[in-house]
Amino acid sequence: LQHGERKNWAATFKGNVSDMWSSAFYQNNQSQYAENADVTKPFMEAYIVVALCDDVNENKSIQSTNQLQGKKIAVSKYYGQPMIDLATKLTGSAENVMVVDTFYLSARELYNKRVDAVLGANYVLSYFADQMKKTNTTRYIRVESEAPRQLVFLVKKGNTDLLNKLNAGIDQAQADGTIKKLQEKWLGSWRAEKANFQVVK
Repeated sequence: LQHGERKNWAATFKGNVSDMWSSAFYQNNQSQYAENADVTKPFMEAYIVVALCDDVNENKSIQSTNQLQGKKIAVSKYYGQPMIDLATKLTGSAENVMVVDTFYLSARELYNKRVDAVLGANYVLSYFADQMKKTNTTRYIRVESEAPRQLVFLVKKGNTDLLNKLNAGIDQAQADGTIKKLQEKWLGSWRAEKANFQVVK
């Protein structure tokens, strides 16, 4: 097991440094990986959400994404320009968007009350809500204009044996409840009943 910068995944395959990658890769984007990688079956579905703190009185009345106009939102630059543009659309102005270097920093800006909300994937934000002991006061609103992301592993192109083993493992982990248990352990603060599914017009 090695840690590396996600942007280098293709180079590590080309240089025979790694056989697979696990780092928020989406089946939805598999055309971007096709030259250097094969993708496994999806093992989890992710959603793009805004997270708010209900211990801030001004936020308690926000029940839909169209109520975020004029609010300040943090977003990690890791997501790239499309997510920054989405934050701008949600808030109504680029001046209301705080772009930070990491997921952790985007969540920290929310909990330090420097922004009104943070934009990102539900599994990422719920993890930090748990880690920062903010589960009970964090609420999520799903951005339905963003299609659900299907999380996959990347495997070096042509390594069919490894790909098949991973797919078999995913099937087993889904069938025996292992994946569900892992989600409940690490993503406990993401609960559907706490999310308001408002479409961004």
